[in-house]
Amino acid sequence: MVLAFYHRWGEPARQAEWADVYTLSTDVLLHLLAHGTINEDQLFTQMEYGKFRGLRAMMDLAYDHRCGALNLKKVEEMEKQAGSTVDPICYAQSTRDLVDRYINQLFEVEMQRRNAPTEATEAFHQCRNVLVLKGAERVARIMKALRKDHLKLDIYGTERRSILSNLATSCYPLPTDTPDMLADISEELLVELAFFAPQWLDLVEQRLSWPGFRTAYYYFIAHAREMGNDEKKALIARYTELDPQDLADGAFDESLFRQALEDIGEERFDICYKAARYIGSGAIPLRARRYADVVQGHVTEEELLTQIREAQQRCGVCVGIAHRSR
Repeated sequence: MVLAFYHRWGEPARQAEWADVYTLSTDVLLHLLAHGTINEDQLFTQMEYGKFRGLRAMMDLAYDHRCGALNLKKVEEMEKQAGSTVDPICYAQSTRDLVDRYINQLFEVEMQRRNAPTEATEAFHQCRNVLVLKGAERVARIMKALRKDHLKLDIYGTERRSILSNLATSCYPLPTDTPDMLADISEELLVELAFFAPQWLDLVEQRLSWPGFRTAYYYFIAHAREMGNDEKKALIARYTELDPQDLADGAFDESLFRQALEDIGEERFDICYKAARYIGSGAIPLRARRYADVVQGHVTEEELLTQIREAQQRCGVCVGIAHRSR
């Protein structure tokens, strides 16, 4: 009955924009495709409807466990996570391949963008929370497309730099990627990428070959106001003996700071300092930067006391304690 209705009224409904009639659920569409009732072009048309509502639903099926993942292997643990309670057609590798093909087409369109939005811009904007791109070759193109710009924390923006930044954070390395694929990208942008999209830390570190880079990186991560998930806490624990909750509450690991500064050097530490703003929005990255300013003597006692009085935040009080302990 659904098929008969779709074949007879699908096209008139689409032209009349009868969303409640024309659009079919994602699982129904995948079954229609699997049985040869519709082709990929017809499926892609459905995915574009209603500000790419169908594409968002398809991405949810294909990469439902992206949130918080630091690597592509974890992103693709769909069938194990979903168990036996879901439709195997919806969670099959073929579904991810299908989504990847469509996303690749949109990606090529967006990479040709100058200033004005393209037809792919709205798709990437609407699917920003579930989007998955793959490969160092792709993230390298994104970073090079920034030209002289920097990444931008703006998940709701549609201007060119915002979209490119969101594409970068949605892109994951492949097992076959090598550090050389990140060639011709400035050191400053590579460090920004590592803080902005942590899944690229390993390849960025290999490309930079900076002694002490990972120590400096985790100094800033450990002193952010948010610890993140258990995987992130476990990584931080390799570099500091302080309890994650104590760090979240404002504790300062001075030995980690001094080790990072000694290993990486002041010039490169400053590059990490600037890039650490991409750890998160608002005050999340400020604590580590304030600690570094105080211990290095970049903030006077008068300026520090003014910050404490104006902010009236626990972070400011902790910085004051660190300053007095010098």
